[in-house]
Amino acid sequence: MNLSRHLLVALSLMANVAHAQPARVEMNSLKTQYENAMDRQSAPLRDKYRASLKALKEKYTKAGDLDSALIIDKELKAESVNVVGAVKKLPDNEIDMRDFMKGSVWILMSDPKSRLEFREDGSIFDGKKVIAHYQVTARRKLTMYWGGGIGKGPLECLISEDCLAIAEQSGYRAVYTRAQ
Repeated sequence: MNLSRHLLVALSLMANVAHAQPARVEMNSLKTQYENAMDRQSAPLRDKYRASLKALKEKYTKAGDLDSALIIDKELKAESVNVVGAVKKLPDNEIDMRDFMKGSVWILMSDPKSRLEFREDGSIFDGKKVIAHYQVTARRKLTMYWGGGIGKGPLECLISEDCLAIAEQSGYRAVYTRAQ
């Protein structure tokens, strides 16, 4: 009797979790749309602020006031970091990681000209053509499929906790950094 009650409770919890999953996906989609819209709306103001800071820095540099120019330069750099950090929050789970990877651009450390865009459809685009596919497999793991599609040439990768690097676990053992 007690075992059947535990089994019933466990099945009930599993049903609730399975039922909540689509809601989480829809919620994450709405959140991404909201964040993208906020970024689009604030981009002109942010660009104008950065342009004004650059002009101010140039003014102080030409005047020979390098201390003031350095202060403004620090603000410019801080603003850049804040913009990058504000675009997407760090993923807490596999679903968030899937959303995080969509549209992200990564640079191969050994060849900074090599940029890879991870597209929403699971393809990896090098600026000219689709060269591979990817699939997020866990909170900080993904698999790249070179050679034509899912299932061909799997290459397991780990994503750093701060989501700034991807490291191949086999093959060339390449490391990619997130484009800022």
